[in-house]
Amino acid sequence: MNKKKVLAYIFRMNNGTKELLVFDHRGVPEVNPQVPAGTVDSGEKPRDAVLREVYEETGLKLTSFDFSLGQYDYHPQDLEQLHRRSIYIFNIQESRDEWRHIVSTGEEDKGMKFDFYWLPVEKARKTLVAKMGDYLPKYFFKELVESDLLILKDWLKKPHVKEFWDDNESWQESYNKYVSKISSEAVKQYLVYFQNRPIGYIQYYWASKVGDGWWEGYSNDVVGIDQYIGEFDFIGKGHGTQMIKEFINLLKSNLKISKIIADPNPTNSRAIKCYENCGFKNVGEIDTPDGKEVLMEYLL
Repeated sequence: MNKKKVLAYIFRMNNGTKELLVFDHRGVPEVNPQVPAGTVDSGEKPRDAVLREVYEETGLKLTSFDFSLGQYDYHPQDLEQLHRRSIYIFNIQESRDEWRHIVSTGEEDKGMKFDFYWLPVEKARKTLVAKMGDYLPKYFFKELVESDLLILKDWLKKPHVKEFWDDNESWQESYNKYVSKISSEAVKQYLVYFQNRPIGYIQYYWASKVGDGWWEGYSNDVVGIDQYIGEFDFIGKGHGTQMIKEFINLLKSNLKISKIIADPNPTNSRAIKCYENCGFKNVGEIDTPDGKEVLMEYLL
């Protein structure tokens, strides 16, 4: 028998540490920590079910999630069932370090007492029950805000970034460009975090909306990506490939798209190899407003 399930990863930042909301089932001390999860009701959409389950199990009235992480199959060891888990990410601001919640609704959990608290992500990855930690992302994508731009200013000065991200602009010109994209409907920009540390920048854009001579004739369901690792000590260790793979998964799970494109410089062999390792095909050199670039395509 198959069952549809939802699972919620609810995160907060606490003194620079990314923490995950977990709970213990009061009266069942032998069970490891859990995250909010539950069964999708008949006729219910998973995205609605996760909001309902979060409210029922935590008391938090959240109205939306940040990302879907897609669906995964889980086989409980003690049941002859297949659970199709839909995973969702929430980022919230919560000052309470712990609280108890008595479930007041729901057929399965009504009356149960849950003790909630926070765990650092890497600890949660190792301790969550029923393989709930298996889907925790290794990289976190924080939507860029203006206060983040000093981080980019520092990265853009570094030789390994400047080599391929130097538009011969003043910092004020670059600053204005990043700020304008923060409110743009065509582009979404993110800082990439690894274990609480910002290590790079990544963006996606709708090719048909870019304009200025870029991607003319591309359909409305094609997105492009650009990225760099800003911290030099993370270069050459596989982080570029892994963070792009996780970002692609987010794009596929949250957007209706047919293709992802990228256009590295022909001399940037490291970037080209990285895209190929992620499943992109090298289509060949093309002419762009910035000159010759290599067109890379990831077909869905």
